[in-house]
Amino acid sequence: YYAGDFLKDDYSKIYAVSDTNAFVTIDTATGAITPIKTITPPGDTVSGLAGANGFFYGISGTQIFTLDTEGNLNVIATTTATLGIDLAYVPDNGLLYTVDLQSDHLFSINPNTGESVDIGALGFNANYAQGMDYDEVNKVLYWAAYGGGGDGQLRAIDMTTGASVLVGTFSGDNETDCLSIAAYAGGGGGGGTGGAVPWLTETPEEGLVDGLGTFEIEIEFNVNDIEQPGDYFAELRFTNDTPYELPAIPVTMHVVRPLNWGNIKANIYALEQCDIAPAPADKAGVNFYQNGKLVGSTETDEDGYFSYALKHGTYDVEILKAGYITQMVNGVVVGWDEDVVLDDINLRLDAPCLIVDPDSVFQDQFPDRITEQTLTFINTGAKETVFEITENDMGGPTPFMRFNPFADNLIQDPGFEAYTPNPYWDEYSSNYGTTLCTVDDCGTGTGSGPHTGQVWSWFGGVNPGDTENGSVSQDVAFPNGTATMKFWVEQAVCGDSGASNYLALQIDGTELWRTDGTDPACGTASYRQIEVDVSAFADGNTHQVKFASTTVGSGNFFLDDVELIAEGGGGGGTGGDIPWLEIDIMADVVMPDGGQVEVTLTFDSTGLTTGDYFGELQVTNAPDPRITIPVQLRIWDFYRIFTPFTVTRYPHPSK
Repeated sequence: YYAGDFLKDDYSKIYAVSDTNAFVTIDTATGAITPIKTITPPGDTVSGLAGANGFFYGISGTQIFTLDTEGNLNVIATTTATLGIDLAYVPDNGLLYTVDLQSDHLFSINPNTGESVDIGALGFNANYAQGMDYDEVNKVLYWAAYGGGGDGQLRAIDMTTGASVLVGTFSGDNETDCLSIAAYAGGGGGGGTGGAVPWLTETPEEGLVDGLGTFEIEIEFNVNDIEQPGDYFAELRFTNDTPYELPAIPVTMHVVRPLNWGNIKANIYALEQCDIAPAPADKAGVNFYQNGKLVGSTETDEDGYFSYALKHGTYDVEILKAGYITQMVNGVVVGWDEDVVLDDINLRLDAPCLIVDPDSVFQDQFPDRITEQTLTFINTGAKETVFEITENDMGGPTPFMRFNPFADNLIQDPGFEAYTPNPYWDEYSSNYGTTLCTVDDCGTGTGSGPHTGQVWSWFGGVNPGDTENGSVSQDVAFPNGTATMKFWVEQAVCGDSGASNYLALQIDGTELWRTDGTDPACGTASYRQIEVDVSAFADGNTHQVKFASTTVGSGNFFLDDVELIAEGGGGGGTGGDIPWLEIDIMADVVMPDGGQVEVTLTFDSTGLTTGDYFGELQVTNAPDPRITIPVQLRIWDFYRIFTPFTVTRYPHPSK
């Protein structure tokens, strides 16, 4: 049996069609088979059957048909699904759904108009027998999927996108069809293409209309299970055995708020970590309690708004959303025929927010002295956090202001904006004297000019047959630790000399990066950023950073915005504990909502010579990113107390 389903709320038997087109019922308790009729489908066999309101929809090949309980068959539509297997009927929207084995897509079919829509990919490679049914109670389209090799599984399908997700795997002989779910919602529906409407009942739901006669249907509206005032909408849809389609009849039930009721309304916002950036909290749950008993629930819409009607009285309102701190608004008084608008409610993310004050530490003192400073760890978030401090010795002493290891960029004039003659870069061009250009002086050729600012370095640009050698370089003091070169390169025209046209990065004559006329980036009139690890030169010494190029004829390379980003100390360093620093608390818990922990830093210059000493404190508070706190100790000569001008000659590098 490849096709079968329950009919309405009769779960005692499944109606099914065999591979020989025998229409039967199967007793769900005993498995006994009762023949009804041998049918003649429009295709060879019936590959899907879906129970509707008193009859079935079926699929055979690309044809959709109706089938009554006596075996009478009527073709009503054609689907564009080339190999539809099984069928599910969704009374909520009056549509049929099928799985197309050819495309592995979900298709919908309107049984009234015949319109067939490819909804989207299922995300599963389906083969052989399949099963489908719609859970009318829980509003889920289920699929008994099979691909081959014993991979049968139950999946749930999103009817708006076609995407499916795994619910669970089947055991044993797991190629499953005739999936039938005992979940008939009942009510409404007319001829079976309408939705199950709990507040609407039609009596009778089917009948025979004599020629030129009339047939009355009694419509009953019932508010017993309606919790909220407002307008409720539905449609009565009909099927009939004539060639003419009956229009749907719109139905509206207006439920009036009683005079002794009122509404509680509010806008709910969700905050990001550290209580910033409020955004509407959609689908936040809202519960209403009276005398400790839950009396109503709703959820916010996509704009974070809710409005809920309650009988006059005093209520406690609970707002909750996964991952956020639950909020309570107690003692909300609802009067007769009154709208109570609460102040905007902000839901705090259930996460800590650790702040370290100050974010860098500088201490200056004479030799053989001991001083103290305080680091304050503050948690302004809604959840406690644990921090742990790790020291990193970055070396010293170094001469005052030899370099600043905490500077963002160690390259001076990274965008060449000082132009030419440049006080920071050494310039060379065998044809032009300098590679530095502005649009006014050089034009842009077929490129885009500078990446930022007004100046860039243009390597090449000579006449066909000519050779151009060019370079820019500067000496840079590297710290100990790690270092990265970052720069922007454009090569819209690389010329026809292949690898002979090149631009290279060199440090102390060692080539670390190169592009040439064979690079796939050739021909692109836009910049790309290059990153090169130059940590091998981060040794506390001064090195020459140089960009050198050779071009023949029409080759061109543009360079701009050069950076040298370093993380390192002043003159060696062990990378371990800082020898001149003591920390009294290395780890602790900081309580939420403004909790604080004070950590004392003790600087000991005993036995140290003059100069700058560097270190950093790495603060971990998982799962948040690590916090780095630069620490610098400056040891002065005693005579400097008499020369206050040195404060301006040697400013604090960490400031």
